[in-house]
Amino acid sequence: MNDMLYNYKVIDNEIVCRYKGITKHIVTPIILNVNKSHYEYKAIWDTGAERSCIFSDVIKPFNLQKVSTFNLRTVNRNEPVNTYFISISLKELGKISDNIEIIGLNRNTDIFDVIIGIDIINMGDFYFGIEDGCSIFKFRIPSRGIKNNIKFKKAW
Repeated sequence: MNDMLYNYKVIDNEIVCRYKGITKHIVTPIILNVNKSHYEYKAIWDTGAERSCIFSDVIKPFNLQKVSTFNLRTVNRNEPVNTYFISISLKELGKISDNIEIIGLNRNTDIFDVIIGIDIINMGDFYFGIEDGCSIFKFRIPSRGIKNNIKFKKAW
């Protein structure tokens, strides 16, 4: 897991992650549910990603069927990529989505295996801030709405 992450809790249907100092990457455990089995990987939470993605080497052993081709546009490139349906859960919290369509990418990092994009982030309430000099990340699902958005419980 991320060597910066040193505390992971679930409190009232929200994950709460505390990092050592200030982190540049929000990386958490993620569970991929395939053929009634569960596999833990590292996910980076990317509010700039329109769609969630998974590296091709992660999905290859599962023999997932391609759903469609998607035209991926980034700052540096424009290329067709395959999409796949997969079930994603948060460690100790449960399913985010039963069949979400995600993009398959060629690996370019060892920091994470899955990119959680705004398509999943929009399903819940997302918080990132600093408490006592440490980065804190919180995500709860389902969303409790804007009125309750800032009332996260302090974990430490």
